Amino acid sequence: MLSFSATPSCPNTPAGPALHVFNASHDEALASGSPYYYPSRTARTFEADLAAQPAWWAAEGDAVLVAPDTPWPAALPAGVRPVTAAQLRAGGWDGVARIEPWGWDALLVHRLRRIGAPAGLLPAPERLEAVRRLSSRALAVGLLPQLRAELPESVGESAWCATLEEARRAAARYGRAMLKAPWSGSGRGVFTATAADGPAVWQRAARIVREQGGIAVEPFYEREADFALEFFACGEETLTFSGLSAFRTSPGGGYAGNAVADEAALRHCVPAALLPQLDRAADALGRLLGRALRDYRGPLGVDLMAVRQPDGRLALHPCVEVNVRRTMGHVALALRRLLPPGRRAVYALRRPAPPAPGELCLTPGAQAVEAVATLLPEDADGESGN
Repeated sequence: MLSFSATPSCPNTPAGPALHVFNASHDEALASGSPYYYPSRTARTFEADLAAQPAWWAAEGDAVLVAPDTPWPAALPAGVRPVTAAQLRAGGWDGVARIEPWGWDALLVHRLRRIGAPAGLLPAPERLEAVRRLSSRALAVGLLPQLRAELPESVGESAWCATLEEARRAAARYGRAMLKAPWSGSGRGVFTATAADGPAVWQRAARIVREQGGIAVEPFYEREADFALEFFACGEETLTFSGLSAFRTSPGGGYAGNAVADEAALRHCVPAALLPQLDRAADALGRLLGRALRDYRGPLGVDLMAVRQPDGRLALHPCVEVNVRRTMGHVALALRRLLPPGRRAVYALRRPAPPAPGELCLTPGAQAVEAVATLLPEDADGESGN
């Protein structure tokens, strides 16, 4: 079971309380690249309703940035406190040793500067640019063939396309393809296409190429299971493994929930025949990403999936996405500390509703979307949440 803080300590990490910020607009802000970007209504809703959620992975003594009227979870252990922008402006920055956001981007830095964040707590412009570059789906496209060279029994192919014509050719080669914007999250910016599709699909692709400088194209796979490997990067090619994550997606590719369980139970969410490959993928990713992310410090996750082949066999796709930020998998790892011994739960986002038996609302008072953790019956099978 995790310690109180789900964030590993890196060498030279400033000692003292951290300020946590849930900036749900992070992926959109990366796509924009502008410190003056105005987030979508969806991102603004998530930020307002889930602002207190970092309290569940913060360490004792830490603070969480919230609006003045944000309800605070009553079930939290003592020692994690809410703080408002006004309190920070009035001298609250003196008690902050570092800032731990969902992810670093130019928009967040601009917002923090406006409420008085000291320059020493903010990343330099070159570090911000490195985070944006590493967060592009181009990283996963380049990493995949390196992984497959070490895992020849795995599957996966993708192409980075700098022009619309390149994207059309790749889609024609794959038949049915998935097109992915360089920066997007939770299934947004991802859609299926064929070379024969009408103008609406390819106009969307053209806009992404024009605005973001390229697009990733890969074959459409018949997925059987989704899971992720969660890591923490300390820079200088140092990457530590945080744990396995098992999650569900909606038919449209959006996030639908995570299993919360110990590592042994989570491994039951992965098809048994793929477990040896999964372990080798974790080792290879630790080495390859350690080199690629030498300019990044913080949490990250790599999405993988079990793929059903045309002949019926299962195969491992070892690198669907690389998320260079905190992930829902990291949230699920932090929530392990809520579990009684031997029990499992499901973490999910949903419309606010009265709690059901065994259900804990992690973000009370949410208006449109709330985070909940639901304890499963003791006799629930090992594939909970997947």
